[in-house]
Amino acid sequence: MIDSIRTLALDLPNLNQTCGNNPELCEQQQDIETTGSNVVGVLAWTIGGISVVMIIVGAIYLITSNGEPDKVKKGKQTIFGACIGLVVAILTAFILNTVIGVAEGETPTP
Repeated sequence: MIDSIRTLALDLPNLNQTCGNNPELCEQQQDIETTGSNVVGVLAWTIGGISVVMIIVGAIYLITSNGEPDKVKKGKQTIFGACIGLVVAILTAFILNTVIGVAEGETPTP
């Protein structure tokens, strides 16, 4: 999967070269890139924010469980799911920034 993302990222600068004679096409392509970047960025921040809130909710479940196994289990599951969401949000932002950086002509670092 990493190789396919890297291949896609390395091909993106070539896409910018194809619109050299048509400035309108370049503007449209930049608008699409900007819009996509903004949408994914907002989604990543939203998922990250919700994950942090759910970690707090899971902690409250654990604190108020009074040792009841069902509530402890629910709190642990909530925190675990929120941590997965947080990791997904961070990876999304990282991959997006890498692809955009390569599209703008920056060299990816391994």
